[in-house]
Amino acid sequence: MPTDYKWLFCESDLAGIMLLVLDKKEVHSKELLRVSSGYDKIKKRASMLADAGLLSVLEVEKPHPATTYMLTDKGKEVAFLLKRIKSVLDGDQEQNTLDEYYQADDDSRPDRKLLERGINRVVR
Repeated sequence: MPTDYKWLFCESDLAGIMLLVLDKKEVHSKELLRVSSGYDKIKKRASMLADAGLLSVLEVEKPHPATTYMLTDKGKEVAFLLKRIKSVLDGDQEQNTLDEYYQADDDSRPDRKLLERGINRVVR
């Protein structure tokens, strides 16, 4: 099977979003501006990641509209691999496993509960 060179991560800023959410665990939409300027563009990129099943999105309408992004289990694996690639490029020798880096056994996190129920996007 030939390699598809026009895949998801060919789009600008997607790896940066994944690494930001990996490091912070939960990211509010305005925090995405740490990756790139252009709020509408960066929110569209985050939406692409959610559509690919890499981010879960929690949208709340009251008391004021707010959007929070978290990695899905698949997203955690992809983001961790991206971080490892960045470490190689930066010359870092960090060799943690995903479980060491990201404490996946924390069942109290809201994204874990939503994902267990099969919910990827929530609008309130």
